[in-house]
Amino acid sequence: MKKLLLLPLLAVSLSLGACGSGAIAADAPKPMKPLAVVSLAGYDELLADAAFIGKLAGDAELAGKIESGLKLITQGEGLVGLDKARPWGVVVQTDGSATSGYGFLPVTDAKKLLSILEPIIGTPKDAVDGVLQVQKNGPPAYLKVKDGWLFIAPSIEIMGQLPADPVAVLGRLNKQYDVAVSLHPANVPEQERERVLNAIKQRTAGGSTPRPGESAALRAVRTKVEEETVRTILTLLSDLDQLTLGWKLDRQAEKTFVEFSLTAKEESETAKQMAVMHDAKTDFAGFRLPEAALSGNWVGQIPQRQIATANSVVEMLRAEALKGIEKANKPDDETKLAKELLGDAMDLIEQTIKSGRIDGGMAVLLQPEAVTLLAGGAVANDGRIERIAQKLSDIARHVNPTTADWVKLNAAEFKGVTLHTLSIPIPDNAKDRQQVIQLIGDKIEVVVGTGKQCVYVAAGRDAMKNLQAVIEKSAAEAGKPVPPLQITLATTPVARFIAAVGKESDRPKAAWLAEELAKSAPNDHVNLIASAIPRGVKYRLEVESGILKTLGKVTANGQR
Repeated sequence: MKKLLLLPLLAVSLSLGACGSGAIAADAPKPMKPLAVVSLAGYDELLADAAFIGKLAGDAELAGKIESGLKLITQGEGLVGLDKARPWGVVVQTDGSATSGYGFLPVTDAKKLLSILEPIIGTPKDAVDGVLQVQKNGPPAYLKVKDGWLFIAPSIEIMGQLPADPVAVLGRLNKQYDVAVSLHPANVPEQERERVLNAIKQRTAGGSTPRPGESAALRAVRTKVEEETVRTILTLLSDLDQLTLGWKLDRQAEKTFVEFSLTAKEESETAKQMAVMHDAKTDFAGFRLPEAALSGNWVGQIPQRQIATANSVVEMLRAEALKGIEKANKPDDETKLAKELLGDAMDLIEQTIKSGRIDGGMAVLLQPEAVTLLAGGAVANDGRIERIAQKLSDIARHVNPTTADWVKLNAAEFKGVTLHTLSIPIPDNAKDRQQVIQLIGDKIEVVVGTGKQCVYVAAGRDAMKNLQAVIEKSAAEAGKPVPPLQITLATTPVARFIAAVGKESDRPKAAWLAEELAKSAPNDHVNLIASAIPRGVKYRLEVESGILKTLGKVTANGQR
């Protein structure tokens, strides 16, 4: 940790020596474009993060220890001469053929800082035109002080093309994140990009190798899926403009998050596909239950080309399955029923894919005495689900007449959704029967809700009541604007559940965690959220304050 704040930047900068041989010649400058940018928010900001983390972990002196460590390795000087308020950075760049790079540090007194760092980087020596050379256990590096910045590069030629304001190269990375890396695939030289794409094409050319026991039809299905997957990957690689990964500790809100964003080139196929995310709306907002341990929604649109591929796969699978039914050589009535079931199932899948609509949600309710699973989504249902359910019910009754008491089709109607129920007694010899009964009752209760454009499923204790609550809320908030993806994990109910029904050895720890997390509720969530941005999408994984505080106490109480 002692060298964490400074040495990695130097190491990355010096390591650019591998590409320094391709630096731009001084007499033939060409405009440079970034390939990769590393941003650090600055010494003060990172030290404040360390202090905050130390406070959570019960070590209020952590920031002081870091500074003491730096003084120890700099013979008591610390980082005198470093401007601790401004950001640092590393840039890898290209002119379209050659690649080079540099790092930069903000300074108030470069001479003092270099004197302090001399044992680490070597003794600076004059090179040419105000450029210094240093060398310590490796290839030489070159330094230049310009307008309050200390630039570090593996090639002396780079020093002739340094930016007037290196912070501008960071964009807003240093404002948005404490630490961030941004990659610019669009700036990769065309010949290098083509080399990578051609290598992928060559490795995937020639079709799939037949697998043991695989029929020609199934191989055709697998080959088509693989071809579309490769095409999608190649398109994405060709269309990519920028990738960014950043981390920030929001000390004011007492939460932390990691973000990954992806943008595509203007007017590219990928950019057009991502544009539909800007108008994401759901008919399944009812799954966002505040009491849920886990809940989520997702909305999207299947690209037209993938719709065609998917449905051609469905047709091939249908044909293969029909052959299997014929080969089974069952009685005529059974064969007819099997074909009808297959037809309805495949038609349902095909029509749903053809709609191109992705819209759904889920929730998990966890309590020590009750577990309920809920899910639902958009389907192109014109009565096929009901026909399939009726036929399966008839088959079950034929095989085992007692199942007549288990199934109730059209048991109820609620908000335009037809509800069907399945109630299966827990067998006497079921594993952990008493614990299962404690959680869901003496029967496995399943409710299936079907509508013209939807299907819902609930299983567990109070399945009917909980599903109706979801349906009612979804109907009331139909067409609600939402992020394309949102998944939320509430840690307190999970900890309480484990404390009640988990392994005996885990229960005391879980009970302690539940008690600590409850003190910060409702700020005890882990959130994964996708949001639309111009020409792209951004994913954020966020950890709220209650979890950070509890993790700090776990660290402080090492025995936990």
